[in-house]
Amino acid sequence: MALKSYHHAWLTTHPDRTAEWLQDKLREGFDVHHLDGNHLNNDAGNLVLIEHVDHMRLHGMRNSNRLRMIQTRGRPRSSGKWKTMTIGREAYNARTAGRTWVETGKFVGVRPSRAMSSAKVYAVAEGKPWPAARNLR
Repeated sequence: MALKSYHHAWLTTHPDRTAEWLQDKLREGFDVHHLDGNHLNNDAGNLVLIEHVDHMRLHGMRNSNRLRMIQTRGRPRSSGKWKTMTIGREAYNARTAGRTWVETGKFVGVRPSRAMSSAKVYAVAEGKPWPAARNLR
């Protein structure tokens, strides 16, 4: 595995680590993350070594379409209705499982009011009972 320029930049601030050590860590599931999000900024102070899973969590909000494409077998869905129904299904299930609207919103990644309106659209479209909104907290 060839190291990239930012890998070498990270190594400059870690003189106790070798290129071979870093390559082993990368194979084990670690990534070098740019703290400011700018992949052109390879300043050593902008780079940290983190686990791949945590790296994907950090970037997951920006790449939510990847998950949706996997869930739809690679067919991208650009329809606003499809997005509302997907959020609605997740919000409806979270809410009926006993979560508050605030918790539900955080769970599906939208504001509580959007979670509630999407859940209602989903419930009506699917003929499911609509749970009463207990609160927006």
